[in-house]
Amino acid sequence: QEPEEDPIPAPGDCANIMNCMDGCSDQTCAENCYNNGTEAGKNQYMAWDNCNTSNSCEYYYDCLWTNCRNEEAVCGLAGDTVNYKIPYGKANISGTFTYLHTSDEIDNDGISANHVVMGGFINGSFGKTNVSLANDSSYALAIFFPEETEGEETYPQYISLFQTENSSAPTLPTIQMILQAPTTGSYTFGLGAIKDEKVRMLVRNWDDSSQTYSCDHAFGYGTVTISDISYELGETKISLSGQIDLYSYKAMPYYGGDISDSQHFIACEPK
Repeated sequence: QEPEEDPIPAPGDCANIMNCMDGCSDQTCAENCYNNGTEAGKNQYMAWDNCNTSNSCEYYYDCLWTNCRNEEAVCGLAGDTVNYKIPYGKANISGTFTYLHTSDEIDNDGISANHVVMGGFINGSFGKTNVSLANDSSYALAIFFPEETEGEETYPQYISLFQTENSSAPTLPTIQMILQAPTTGSYTFGLGAIKDEKVRMLVRNWDDSSQTYSCDHAFGYGTVTISDISYELGETKISLSGQIDLYSYKAMPYYGGDISDSQHFIACEPK
């Protein structure tokens, strides 16, 4: 395992001030949080605030992390940097799906080999122990979901790509990528509105007992290039490539640190 370079500081007393401020709804509350902090915490907070001002960040997380990384970390706005690396991992994307089944070919028993990518289309690793995303028994498949209307809401068509392991006792996480990209081009990964970003990638943990995903190890953040895409069933070709970073919900500085919750962004235990 390669040593980490330029380590990120662990949260300091400033993090307590920030946590207190998170629960405030007015300026008086925020001032009380600051005044009740330790001297070390106050100094750390002022160093963060001064860095924000000197770099004209206007409190935007991406600017703050780019220019004030150490101050952000000490104030807890990087998340749990003790247990989760930043970034948590990296993924290389490279694959072409040359066929999507037609509607009358869909079944629940098997996967036609002509729309499976053997070996998968994503490799890389995540976590402090460098958990691999793929091995020799990995494979990926594409599933088409047509446009659907429920009540007054219309959901656009999309393609979901899955990568998993051909094993009765898989050791690797499942990777899910959602594509709503209408044409070829470069698209941004993240957790913004899928209608805007068009792509999303999740590294997920499958729970056999509940038959659902129990938590997510990581999500993709970056850009991917789609050089070929079509939504014509039976004649679809999807080709995509790129290198993206992986982040845990517990440590995502570009979104403000720990963004995990108990319903939508459930983070797996650190690896």
